[in-house]
Amino acid sequence: MSIIKPETVEERIKDRLATHSAILMDMDGTLFEQFQFVSGAFMLVADFLSEKLQIDKNRSFEELMEIARERTMLTGDHFNVFLNRHGIFDRNTLEEMIITYHSFHPTQLTPYDDVVPFLEKTKSDGYLLGLVSSGNEETQRSKLNALQLSRYFDCVSFCPGKKTPEIFLPVLEKLNTAPENAVCIGDNPVEDFFYAKKMGMTTIRLLRGQYRTLRPDTEHDAHFEFETFPQIYEFLASLNRPNGPGGI
Repeated sequence: MSIIKPETVEERIKDRLATHSAILMDMDGTLFEQFQFVSGAFMLVADFLSEKLQIDKNRSFEELMEIARERTMLTGDHFNVFLNRHGIFDRNTLEEMIITYHSFHPTQLTPYDDVVPFLEKTKSDGYLLGLVSSGNEETQRSKLNALQLSRYFDCVSFCPGKKTPEIFLPVLEKLNTAPENAVCIGDNPVEDFFYAKKMGMTTIRLLRGQYRTLRPDTEHDAHFEFETFPQIYEFLASLNRPNGPGGI
C-alpha cells in the first residue's frame, strides 16, 4: 500500500522527479531497526549502573528499554527519566551514562530485508546515493560499518545536531546535484524532511518503525509516503513511464 498526498501530485513535482539523479537516505530507522543498536548500548549503560550504583543490571536494562519504547528515541531524555525514577540527581552520573551509551560500537547490525535490493537496483539504474545521518559521528560511523553498506554510498555526511542545510549541502555538492533533482528518504518526520523540503528536495517517508504513526504538521511531513522500499523503487521507476505514476 502506498499513500500519495493530494497536494503532492502536481505536475511540477512529477516533472522534477523525472529528472532526479540522486537519492539521499537517512540511516537509523530507515536502513535498519533502530532498537538493534539501542539495546546493545543500553546493556553497556546497565553494566555501568550496576558497578557504580549497585542497581540490578537486568532491571535497569529493561527499564531503559521500557522508557525508550514509551517515549520513542526522539525525546533524548531517557537517562534523565531513569535517574529521576530512582531519586538520583547527579549531573556527573548522567554525563557518564551518555558517554557510555555512545561508546557502544556494534560489530553487526542487520539492515531491513528490502534495503540491499533497493540499493543495488538504484545503483544499477545510475542513481547517485548519499547517506545523511545525525548523531555522534563516531557512533554513526560504527553503525554504518556494522551494517556493511558503505560500498553503496557515493557520499556520507554525519552531523551532531538536526538535519539542517549544512548537512545536506556537502553531499549534494559532492554528487554534483541540485536540490531540485534529489530525493530524500527517511522515517522520522520530526527531523528528516523539514529542511530538505525548504531546500527544494522531494521527500519520501518510509512508514516503518517507532515513528510510523506520527502525524506531524504539513511543514515537517514528506511529499510522499510508502511502507516498503520495493514500493519506493516502483514509484521512482514509474516516473520514467509515459503515463507517470501508475502508468503502463
